[in-house]
Amino acid sequence: MFKSAIFGGSFDPPHLGHLFVVTTLLNMGFDEVRIIPVASHPLSKKCLPFSLRFQMAKLNFGLFPERVVVDDIENKLPAPSRTWDTIIQLEKMHPDSNFTLIIGEDNLAIKNNWYKWQEITAKIDVLTIGRGNFDSSNPQLKIPDISSSFIRKNINYHNRIKDLLNPKVFKFIQNNNLYSRENPPDLKWALIGKGKIGTALIHNLKQKHQLPLYIIDPLIKQNRLQLTIPQYESIATLPQNKYSPDIIVFATPDNLDLTTELELLADKHTYTPFLVHTGGMKSPEQRFPNWPNAKTGLLHPLKSVSTSKTNLFDSFWGISTLNNNSKILKNFLDLLEGKTVDIPEGKEALYHCGCSLAANGTAINLAKTKDLFYKHLDLSKNNSEGITMQLANSALANLNNSGIIKGLTGPLVRRDWQTINYHLKALKKYSPETIQIYLNMLLSFSNLLNIDLPKSIKNLFK
Repeated sequence: MFKSAIFGGSFDPPHLGHLFVVTTLLNMGFDEVRIIPVASHPLSKKCLPFSLRFQMAKLNFGLFPERVVVDDIENKLPAPSRTWDTIIQLEKMHPDSNFTLIIGEDNLAIKNNWYKWQEITAKIDVLTIGRGNFDSSNPQLKIPDISSSFIRKNINYHNRIKDLLNPKVFKFIQNNNLYSRENPPDLKWALIGKGKIGTALIHNLKQKHQLPLYIIDPLIKQNRLQLTIPQYESIATLPQNKYSPDIIVFATPDNLDLTTELELLADKHTYTPFLVHTGGMKSPEQRFPNWPNAKTGLLHPLKSVSTSKTNLFDSFWGISTLNNNSKILKNFLDLLEGKTVDIPEGKEALYHCGCSLAANGTAINLAKTKDLFYKHLDLSKNNSEGITMQLANSALANLNNSGIIKGLTGPLVRRDWQTINYHLKALKKYSPETIQIYLNMLLSFSNLLNIDLPKSIKNLFK
């Protein structure tokens, strides 16, 4: 007989996990797979209108026009949609077909809520779909760990979901503004100190139509950005009370003293904006002296940023702030679709050192970095692994795209000996066994880049 798989569901929206199941079923020997979007959910689950889900299903499964049928049968049957009624109707319409019901293991867990479950299992075969990675010791059919609810929840964050959807479905969702949640609120921000991270922030947030209110950079005359944004050489030249940023991002060098700049900034605004620094070396209190502590923070990209076009979306960021409930900081991170880890207070230099090891490291550096993050900075094993590999992979991508000279980043490239000394002091205090690995990294890259190390650091090799 003709073997037909009944694959029903909300398909709200259909995604690549569903497509994976269909291709697997066809490879298992089914003559056809019949996709049946539910019309009226029997458990009162809220879904998009049937017509929209039906159209998305046709787009998602259109790769197999001969062997996959997207069936609107449940839209023609009385509500609510019940699998038993659907099976009875299908058998009447296709008497030569031998049907197998495909269900997810989550539905199997609530089988007692199904209408006539015992009669269904007595009438036709049931194949259960698991979720997660394939395990050869348990050859159950499994769907990749993708969920429609995750896609709906993250609909504003395209970088998180676009690889989980058929491009045609993704475009359909965008064109019809489906699942639209309240967009991340408009956030007024300003940038002080351009550099690679500053220009990367501009490049990334421009995609979300969130350009800064103004830019302040001493080198603006030599390197003015081709944007319609007010650009100033210094805080002193910033007009009084003209702008009202919610948050001001400082992308200035780690070792720059900001005391004078902060005094000038305080005179330029009638209120107190939130200040964040993109460096990870000093605490917010050290970074922004005499500024209210509850309005300061660190926001350090855990990625090697070598060009203005470095993708910062959906990346890990190290954060440090006394105001963990800051809505402004949360909104800024939402714009970047960022994942965060806390920088432990007092261990900023050790954290920054770990970043340098991972971003310029060999396999032994990466192993030691994971160890530093997990044992000494109290990060979870998963976050330690994720951060280390994000740093390493982005560094390798930079080297591949820009070459050794332009692709490397970090304090050695900048000849920032003060930061390197902070790193060494932190290692001596928390992880002395790592000092030699760090020194070896300095030596190898200084030779590669023809950088003359200071005498104080050379003496450490003796």
